[in-house]
Amino acid sequence: MSAARVMCLLSLVALGACSMQAPSYYRYQSSNGATEQQFMRDRYVCEQEMERSMISANVDQSGDAPDGQPVPQCSVFYVCLSARGYTRMDTKNLSDLNQPGSLAVPQGAAIRCQ
Repeated sequence: MSAARVMCLLSLVALGACSMQAPSYYRYQSSNGATEQQFMRDRYVCEQEMERSMISANVDQSGDAPDGQPVPQCSVFYVCLSARGYTRMDTKNLSDLNQPGSLAVPQGAAIRCQ
């Protein structure tokens, strides 16, 4: 077997191992006893704040985004949630979402940002 085939085979095995890893679940803990409903409201407010800051930060003097595709900054979102008493504590263990005070982010509701 050639060295190229061996490397290809090893790469495929490595990729397969990566795809078998447990998924990460986004979860937060609240320092103020927030309910899931309050957390989702606060999360929405923080998402809106992140989008407003993205618009003002990525617009040049002509009023256009320099690269044509502004990307929201995660730091604005996380600082906003932290100021409201939430701490992000992701997990790979689904049962962790059932711990008291654990606030889960619904699947498919992840915030896309940098």
